[in-house]
Amino acid sequence: LVELPAAANEALKARYPDATIRTHGFIGKHCFAAWVTPRGADRKSKLDVGVASDGKFLYVCEPVSLADAPAPVREKALARAGETKPETVSRIVYLSRAERPLFAVTLAEGALVLDKDAGVIADPAVNSPAVPELVRKAIAARFPLAKECKPSGALALSWWKTYEFDIEATQGKVKRSVSLSILFDGRILSEVEPIDRAALPPAVKKGFAASRYGKLPLASATRVVEDERVTFELAVEKDGQKHVLVLDADGKVVLDGDPSALKLTSTAFRHGGEIPVVHTAEGKDTSPPLAWTGVPQGTKSLVLVVDDPDAPDPKAPKQTWVHWLLYDIPPDAKGLPAGVAAKDLPNGTRAGKNDFEQTAYGGPSPPIGRHRYFHKLYALDVVLPDLQSPTKAQLERAMRGHVLAKAELVGTFESKAR
Repeated sequence: LVELPAAANEALKARYPDATIRTHGFIGKHCFAAWVTPRGADRKSKLDVGVASDGKFLYVCEPVSLADAPAPVREKALARAGETKPETVSRIVYLSRAERPLFAVTLAEGALVLDKDAGVIADPAVNSPAVPELVRKAIAARFPLAKECKPSGALALSWWKTYEFDIEATQGKVKRSVSLSILFDGRILSEVEPIDRAALPPAVKKGFAASRYGKLPLASATRVVEDERVTFELAVEKDGQKHVLVLDADGKVVLDGDPSALKLTSTAFRHGGEIPVVHTAEGKDTSPPLAWTGVPQGTKSLVLVVDDPDAPDPKAPKQTWVHWLLYDIPPDAKGLPAGVAAKDLPNGTRAGKNDFEQTAYGGPSPPIGRHRYFHKLYALDVVLPDLQSPTKAQLERAMRGHVLAKAELVGTFESKAR
């Protein structure tokens, strides 16, 4: 599903010469996850292997029988499983700490992750999973002056493999706010940090000035470090649309995210027009027909987000209410028919959870005033892994750094029944 770089593909084939290899997601932008099925093995015996784009291995996750698990792990697993006894557990070996594997036990409520002595690493029964000591030490070493270090949720590939943190640190008079993605073994996969234009390296300033956006004011700048690669995402406003220019540390253009070609339309309403009652909670509550054109070259998947930034009252908005989330829409799809059912979505499309706690479309139902409903289509340079019905925040985290273009269609609605 995700195209592997040559070095990563060669490393996997060299390590598993007779195996079937199938990628199933990414960890950050330059690290990948692959299913590896040895010759003659059934699908239940496949390995989950993490590998970086340069061919370095991150981890190997393999199923082992409960009988072969360490005694403390086996006892804890049986005690927690209740009547449903697990036959296998997942043994996770991080290549940087091969002598200290982890064991994941699948329970009804999620994955219980233990060390070999049955110490709890992550427990689905508690709200905040424990943070491994190696992760704490890695963060302390990278950000020694950090005042706050809050887990902000798990990266969706598997919540026992990676953590995400929001870091607040002060260096001299400079305040830093960094989003950090880190493996359980303490390896930092990515750092994302908003920065001022003045803090941009001279080469990046020069590259921006020489670009076609050089005469426009810079709306925002973000420094991204992934697997030791540093890039700068520079956003500008042009003709009412956001354009993103990505430069490397030498000021060379990595991506020119001109969104002007990607267009999102509906035959049910024009941009800025009123959404027909049939597509709202006061009607049949069916999704509107949507069509798009201009999907940029290199797009591997599309994401659709429908939300309302005017909730509950346009005069005093307090939250953005999410109505619909779809991701992994294939790039060759041309649109969605009105009232599309889950079974009729383009092949491979996955759904997220909206603020109605549903994965299906939930139409407008504004309590007061005329609300705006933003239909946002994103073109990504990757196929996302199975995020397990993610929220909008979780989906946006997984998308970060992978957006090639974005299109918007805004409809409005005011309740006739209130």
